[in-house]
Amino acid sequence: MAASLAEQIHQNFLNCGICLTPFKNPRALPCLHSFCEECLERWAKANKKGKSKVFACPNCMKSTQIPAEGIQGFPAHFLVNSLQETVNMEKIKEDYSEKLCSKCNKPGTNALIYCCNCQHFLCKSCYDSHSPWGPMKHHKVISIDDLASGKVSLPGSDGNNDQYCTEHDGEENKFYCKTCGKLVCRDCIIMKQCCRDHDYVTLKELSTEKSNQLKELMKTCSQNKKLCQEALEKVKKAKSELSRSVKEVRKDLDMVKKENVWVLKNVYEQQLRGVENVYAQQVKRINHSYEQNKDKLDGVTSNLTAKLQKMNSVYHESQHLVETASHSSIISRYPPVQEMLQEVNQDHTYGEDGELAVIPMPITSMYVVQRWKQCREFKVLNTNRGKHHHGPVGIALTSENKIAIAYYDFIKVFSSSGNQDHCFRHLPYNGDDVAVTSKDGLVYVPMSPLENRYRINVYDRKFQLHKECTISHSIDHAVITIDKNDSVIMGLCDNTTNWISVYDIDNGSETSSFEIQSKPISIALSAPGEIAVVYANNTLQTSDYTGKIIHIFHPPPEAITWVPRCICASKKYEVFVVNQGDPKAIYRYTAGGEYIGCVTTEINDARGIAISHDDQELFVTEYTDHLVKVFKRP
Repeated sequence: MAASLAEQIHQNFLNCGICLTPFKNPRALPCLHSFCEECLERWAKANKKGKSKVFACPNCMKSTQIPAEGIQGFPAHFLVNSLQETVNMEKIKEDYSEKLCSKCNKPGTNALIYCCNCQHFLCKSCYDSHSPWGPMKHHKVISIDDLASGKVSLPGSDGNNDQYCTEHDGEENKFYCKTCGKLVCRDCIIMKQCCRDHDYVTLKELSTEKSNQLKELMKTCSQNKKLCQEALEKVKKAKSELSRSVKEVRKDLDMVKKENVWVLKNVYEQQLRGVENVYAQQVKRINHSYEQNKDKLDGVTSNLTAKLQKMNSVYHESQHLVETASHSSIISRYPPVQEMLQEVNQDHTYGEDGELAVIPMPITSMYVVQRWKQCREFKVLNTNRGKHHHGPVGIALTSENKIAIAYYDFIKVFSSSGNQDHCFRHLPYNGDDVAVTSKDGLVYVPMSPLENRYRINVYDRKFQLHKECTISHSIDHAVITIDKNDSVIMGLCDNTTNWISVYDIDNGSETSSFEIQSKPISIALSAPGEIAVVYANNTLQTSDYTGKIIHIFHPPPEAITWVPRCICASKKYEVFVVNQGDPKAIYRYTAGGEYIGCVTTEINDARGIAISHDDQELFVTEYTDHLVKVFKRP
């Protein structure tokens, strides 16, 4: 390496950015900038923010947290130390082809040989007089060509000055006394007899042993490097997937927005506000999640990058020591290198319990509520020739997929294709609801003011009267549903009072009742033991069988006016609500009152709603058009 290049490396890479002098015990910050330990202590003390342990990097001004151990807690910059040592060694080397003989010191007399024992550069003439002399005959010499080509190094140039014995001149330390813990020569063992009974080995044996130990540590370090690199790749992939998924979600939301605009083109101005509101909320939530995850991923990336850099530095330094250093150098430098390898090998968990534990799963998909599509419809005309020609209101389904429909003054039963099966014409009926028990009996509420009898009639599959239960109250209006125990739950009202009654059909008696706030419009079982009621004052809430309020259902964000009119619940306890406000639509909620999404807006004057036993189809009665519309789950 040329001296000018070594000087450039010193100036550009091996000088502290604070004191502008060569590094002294350099420490690496998380931002990968390095400074002298003493300089960092002074800088942190002068520039930390208040009483906090945070200061700005002198180079990039990035905020840096001081470790609990203080500045000493920042990792030592092994790469700088190694580079500094290499450059220092290169500075010591000279252009050997121009080296003069240090014995005769005649101008123009170039040295050809270096005597390691005499530590002199010798020309051919001086070497010829040097080698035959008895004491110098066995001196170790190195040719200038080997030095210039880099095949060998000057003794001590690798930082090891223990090659020769300090007590016996010219004797090379070829042994290591394990008892004394030092390098010794042959004379130390034979002449002084100080180590004769001690445990000693040759330098070659000890160096081989230490090299093998370092290779094992390097093997572990190499494996950890691979794990760290794989973890880093996972982090980068997770960041990429997260970014990609956010873009896909935005694209999906744009498509939903366009679809909603297309479906609701006749009421575009009214619907657009609701769609934009939901769209903005979802995008805001996704963006917020992405930003939180991005910070975590950036932190893990920075941490893993610092660890990988440290591992690379330690690994290369160990590799350089094992492959190029002399036996004595390996022995003398073994303890610090061993400590560095053990340090980087201690922290190498990158899986679910390590660095990657803070990485969130990327957003691979987003559930977007899709509209239910109308699959069919059929006419259910009122063929009553009397003075009333009301359209269909209440609706219920039997286990045989037959459809029971209430028309205020009578009840009809249709097949699933829309063909009329039966009609209850001659009943003292004046209601607007109907329900079906799990035993397939039709349950309805006939009222006969002329007879002054109010009762519940139960009909079997052949529509024959199966049982009759007398109601003790005088009622003007009733809505009805059935629970899993076949108890009849009714919302009732008269001129002065509104209440809920629970009847045991088998015993023919009322088991419980409680007053309610307003006239009940529709009723359903939203969950086991929870009664959902739509009231005439445009509220929807659930209560238990004692009247204790459990949940309140709030209007969806896209509803301009909220006028709930009829409800039903699926076996999974999803609650479907018909809104007669603006827009006219069917909305879906959880049993706990959490809004899920809009089912459809393809309704006009819906008065009744029921869901199939497999929860896949919704049946809706259209009062004005005398229709039953069927919507299929997407």
